[in-house]
Amino acid sequence: MRSSVGLGEAMTRGLWRWVDETGGVDRWFARVELRRGEWADVEQEHYEEDRCPPPFWQLPLREDYLSEVQRDPIQESYTEFDRKIMEPGIIIMLGLGAFVFLTVILLATVGVRLGD
Repeated sequence: MRSSVGLGEAMTRGLWRWVDETGGVDRWFARVELRRGEWADVEQEHYEEDRCPPPFWQLPLREDYLSEVQRDPIQESYTEFDRKIMEPGIIIMLGLGAFVFLTVILLATVGVRLGD
């Protein structure tokens, strides 16, 4: 759904931007709010002609905006747990495992020499 809203209708604000390739030509579009709750897609030229805030190139890309809005709080808590607890725990366990391994090898080597 693309409209040429920039011709006569006032836009209140931009939401996101994206690129659409048609016949090898990149065309940029912005999602804008016409009135509260009413949204439309406009081309970059119309967006810039109407001087809608924020400037076109400061709008987030559509994928970035949607991923930010649709974040899952439960998944974020698991990610935070992994980052704060699991990663340091794994590093500590690897260090302890290496220490135990080297200790066993050292004791076995010393024990063999003492046993001779």
